[in-house]
Amino acid sequence: MSYKMHDVWKVANYFLYKADGCLTPIKVQKLCYFAQGWSLAISDEPLFMEDIEAWKYGPVIRELYNRVKHYGADPIANFDVPQKDEFDDNQIQLMDRVWEIYGPLGGLQLSALTHKEGTPWDTVYNSRGENAVIPNDLIKQYFRKRLQQSS
Repeated sequence: MSYKMHDVWKVANYFLYKADGCLTPIKVQKLCYFAQGWSLAISDEPLFMEDIEAWKYGPVIRELYNRVKHYGADPIANFDVPQKDEFDDNQIQLMDRVWEIYGPLGGLQLSALTHKEGTPWDTVYNSRGENAVIPNDLIKQYFRKRLQQSS
């Protein structure tokens, strides 16, 4: 079976659908970030193709930000129902697990997790500055380390 990489909006839609449209822009950003991190750590493949950047308030996918910024702190009302065969079973399992672990947390709690010392955001923001791309290899290394610590 060939691996399917998506655009970030499809991944965001999956979480929005699971939350019945009750996600704010900051929360959907962070859920997509965690899904990307765990996908890189577990399958060695990115879930979506867009870059993640180190912004002042954490990791941000610019394309997703531009699409949902007009909601401000309000829930994102418009989303598409994911198509049945859009994701493979492993991707669905991964996103469901991300939702299970991180879904109950608020956007600011998720943001705090991404700001801890030694995170990819911390490393890039403090060495390359605001809006620098966080390399997938750095994200993968961080989440792999966390995976090894949990087993």
